[in-house]
Amino acid sequence: MARDRGHRGWWNRQDDPEIDLVGADREPVARKVHFVGSVKWLETKPFGRHE
Repeated sequence: MARDRGHRGWWNRQDDPEIDLVGADREPVARKVHFVGSVKWLETKPFGRHE
């Protein structure tokens, strides 16, 4: 079972955060990467083909 590292919130002043995600089996050096991704807040634009 994974350890809970806590939950934190953050928002930049431009209201357009971009967050990169990497899920791995352990830290600081992973043996296996489970997922990678990116979250971008595009409130001023509708979803496009790349979303």
